[in-house]
Amino acid sequence: MKAETITLIRNASFSLLGLLLLAYAVGVLLSGRPDPVSPWIPGLAGIVTAIVVTTASFMGERKASAIAWDELTRSEWGRSLRGGYWVAIWLYPVFAVLMITDIVSGPQTFASMGTLTGAAPFLLFLRAWIRGRA
Repeated sequence: MKAETITLIRNASFSLLGLLLLAYAVGVLLSGRPDPVSPWIPGLAGIVTAIVVTTASFMGERKASAIAWDELTRSEWGRSLRGGYWVAIWLYPVFAVLMITDIVSGPQTFASMGTLTGAAPFLLFLRAWIRGRA
């Protein structure tokens, strides 16, 4: 498998996972329930993503995998993780206000904050990919 294919599989898998986690969080907020669909879906999607990305990396030659995970990619992933951290930090005051004003309940807050925290690095990496940096 070529480096371009590994990169495409990784970026597409990360993007789909981020969008799925975002959709779950939006579903929680719109439905008024902490489990709009099976709560196993976000976790299983993360496990499947890890398996797909790892398998793609091992299926390619060692050199192709090294090219797919070059310094720029690792730098952008690190930047996405740092951005995801700050998204998670800012979710606390946002959801505190939403809970104080009785817009969302505690269980909704827990479910949506958890999935949004997980989605943030993947969505930031998607943004980097769209901008041609990952």
